Amino acid sequence: MRTITAIVKQVVEWGYSSTKQYTDPFNEVELDISITHKDGDSWRIPAYWVGEQEWRVRFLPPKPGIYTATPVCQDQSFTDMDVRL
Repeated sequence: MRTITAIVKQVVEWGYSSTKQYTDPFNEVELDISITHKDGDSWRIPAYWVGEQEWRVRFLPPKPGIYTATPVCQDQSFTDMDVRL
């Protein structure tokens, strides 16, 4: 889980990587990010594959404040992720 301090209408982007090698990452991995504002509002945003073993996500906060971002992946072995800004 990652904590994000956001400014309204300022895009926040970060990435995830995996040490697991996928034959066809575009079709084998479905990675979403569950983003929750401190007031409880939440969104689920798909990450996109950028090549090799890296996925990225962009979020345009609808309101200022503190958010938490939690990766959600159908592949339960996809837990070896590094968050990078």
